[in-house]
Amino acid sequence: STNPVKIVASPQALINQTANGCVPVTVNFSGGLSLVDSSALSWHWDFGNGTTGTGQNPAPVIYPRDGDYPIQLIVTNSSGCTDTVNSSVSAYPIPVVDAGIDTLICKGTGITLHATGADTYQWSPPNGLACTNCANPIANPDSLTQYVVVGTTIHGCSNRDSIKGAVKYPFDIN
Repeated sequence: STNPVKIVASPQALINQTANGCVPVTVNFSGGLSLVDSSALSWHWDFGNGTTGTGQNPAPVIYPRDGDYPIQLIVTNSSGCTDTVNSSVSAYPIPVVDAGIDTLICKGTGITLHATGADTYQWSPPNGLACTNCANPIANPDSLTQYVVVGTTIHGCSNRDSIKGAVKYPFDIN
């Protein structure tokens, strides 16, 4: 006697997700299929940060710490056939930008400011600055000025710091 054998294809899963970003980054995930599958499917997600989810469209996932997180989706059809797909999420750190300590500036002489912690910088206000989009501008303001620098990383993550420059005026000696 012969028994019929039912051959069932595994689902062909894929992961859709929103972009990487600066912490805290919120990522939306959804599962998809590259081939139509009419059977009942179960979706099991591992978000790489100690949390899991179910369903084709799980709740958004927040990554509060920087790092690279492996994502895994296992899709199982009603016959028990599975497909596993992998992806990843990168959460980029916010830079620690430092403009330096408040300083005295001799009128007419100026002083070089030193921003650190990022890849590009934007200083404001421009009053008395030799450049506004550099890390180390020469500052020669006319009066007490608070300069703010916004530092940005190659991933577009930004932070700011400020420095006050008090102006000392020259005097005459007889």
